[in-house]
Amino acid sequence: MSVRHLFLGRGLILLTLFCFCWQAVQQTALSQTVEDEDPGLGMLMLGNASDWVPAVLLETHFQVDVNGPVASITLTQDFFNSHDDFAEASYLFPMPEQAAVHAMQIVIDGRVIIGSVHEKVDAERIYHEAMESGQQAAITQQLGGNVFRTKVAHIASGQSIQVTIEYRQVLEPENGRFSLHLPTTLTPRYRGWQVPNGVLTADSGAPDWQTEGWSADVVAVDQIPLENANLFSLDVNLNAGLELAEVVSQSHDISIRQSADRYQISLTNQFDLMDRDAVIEWELLTADQPQLVALRERMDVTGEEYGLVMLIPPKLAVATGIGGLQREVIFVLDRSGSMGGELMRQASASVAFAVQQLNQEDRFNIVDFSDTAVRWSEQTQLASAGNIRQAVAYVEQLQAGGGTNIADALHSALKLAENPGWLRQVVFITDGAVADEAGVLRMISNDLGNARLFTVGIGYAPNSFFMRKSAELGRGTQHMIGDLGEVEPQMQALLAQLKYPVLRDIQLDLPAGIQAEFYPASVPDLYFGQPLVIAARFEQWPDWIQMTGFDGQPWSQRMSLQTVSSNSEGIAGLWAQAKITELMDSRYQGQEESTIRPQVVELALTHQLLSQYTSFVAVEQKRVNPEPDSMLTDSVANLAPQGMAFPIGGNGLGVWYLLSGIALLLFLFSHAGWPRRQVLKL
Repeated sequence: MSVRHLFLGRGLILLTLFCFCWQAVQQTALSQTVEDEDPGLGMLMLGNASDWVPAVLLETHFQVDVNGPVASITLTQDFFNSHDDFAEASYLFPMPEQAAVHAMQIVIDGRVIIGSVHEKVDAERIYHEAMESGQQAAITQQLGGNVFRTKVAHIASGQSIQVTIEYRQVLEPENGRFSLHLPTTLTPRYRGWQVPNGVLTADSGAPDWQTEGWSADVVAVDQIPLENANLFSLDVNLNAGLELAEVVSQSHDISIRQSADRYQISLTNQFDLMDRDAVIEWELLTADQPQLVALRERMDVTGEEYGLVMLIPPKLAVATGIGGLQREVIFVLDRSGSMGGELMRQASASVAFAVQQLNQEDRFNIVDFSDTAVRWSEQTQLASAGNIRQAVAYVEQLQAGGGTNIADALHSALKLAENPGWLRQVVFITDGAVADEAGVLRMISNDLGNARLFTVGIGYAPNSFFMRKSAELGRGTQHMIGDLGEVEPQMQALLAQLKYPVLRDIQLDLPAGIQAEFYPASVPDLYFGQPLVIAARFEQWPDWIQMTGFDGQPWSQRMSLQTVSSNSEGIAGLWAQAKITELMDSRYQGQEESTIRPQVVELALTHQLLSQYTSFVAVEQKRVNPEPDSMLTDSVANLAPQGMAFPIGGNGLGVWYLLSGIALLLFLFSHAGWPRRQVLKL
């Protein structure tokens, strides 16, 4: 045995140890608990990936009551401490982006403690004072968009504490089909492409991007024992208020029991993994004319009247509008690491299908992106047979990997050289895995011009807040594709909307002398198959409301409100949530937070709503932990969304695993045939 071989063997041992140590450092960095300013996915690993034992387990139950277009949801999170010490649980979770969260309580050994709304800093102070004194307490916060966090302090060993959150949301049908989305997990967000001063302009030059990488990690289902995975159950009582054609779920196996016009829905297997959104859909029977639905709530103390008005267009409307308009369609396709596996196949299939449906007089282009954005062509091309073949071949060879540089991609699409007289329509296909949502939304508001932005959410748990808000700011619509079977119908519906808005220039008229505060304040265009929802506060209830618009010719419809019952609970809170949403959205148009914050706080405290500036907190008065400093802090992990490649590309761990394996193999090979003891002779 030569000295060179001995040094080679020792060197390989050191390389192997270095690689595994580096991997451990990277894993530790991904496992930190979350802070307010970084709503990443926290995770505490007790053991290793093959023997993952969480200190705090979680079960979730959704109790849903649907009456007409309003869903009332009670979300119960059951935290169980399997560790030997007292524990604080911290859990990030999604909720629908339009949810009006109006109640919270905790249940400890049968005792119910009702939570109350406070300004965020006051709620934090109350929670920390209780935690430091050894009292059991819980706090629920909105960290941003549709990302929320629950923390529960001093869960005793072997104890279960339930946190119950109640919220309402308006269900908006698309092409006659209502969808109830119950989010169960989060797509990891990529923080890395910072927009200078939050805004990109034509004069900005080359942006000074700052790369920071994936905000945190998630746990793949196959990495943990099934008994330790996050599970959920649901019970839905459905009273749609209109005759239904069908009730289905594409996401889960469900059991349905019908009694007259009411439906009771639950999971077939009682429990399921929290690795994809639960989606239940019901379809209305076809209507030949637009339908107006109105709900009313009267406040006995103040006498204020609140209303919710929904205009539902015909399912099979024959649109006239802008047929024959010269248009250019730009497809923006996400191929970042979070889009790996099934998601990339969905996204590629959707673009390939949409390109092949274009008319030959249309123009189009494709922008794909991960760390950087790449244009298929430097300018839009006519949708000729040859160009379509080349574009489909280009899309089908794209591979997922790297970060999610959404801002660069949208900037590239919106700032592409324009063809005068052509309407630009941008179709943005992504899972929305971006942390700097506000910066990208400000950029959309600044760069949009006369274009329209339509979003297509890919996967079983897309960032629905970002997708919806991008479409609203982009004066377009939002679509969701959960699996390959939905690609064709969803893209066909989208392409119909690209061609035909049903109503434009919509105005609301009331009887003379009636004052009202409507939200959204600026009524958007009504697209093919999309409803229009207006929340209003009236000084007195009007006898009628009239909508006017243009669908190729003037259109109007008046609806009598004299017979609308005033017992629809929760409409006032939905109006307040709509106003809060509009105030928060004004940040993207440059409104100062110092102006927005006091208005949001006043609304949230008046209507007892959770917001980015207010939180729910509940405290048990009895002291349970005499040594509060000894409490273990545990962040409950989210499961990786179904269909997501794991681990996510771009975090570098795969490289170190590969190097470690190679080094180990070389080390074993270099030692083949060696005796147990070697005598080195110099």
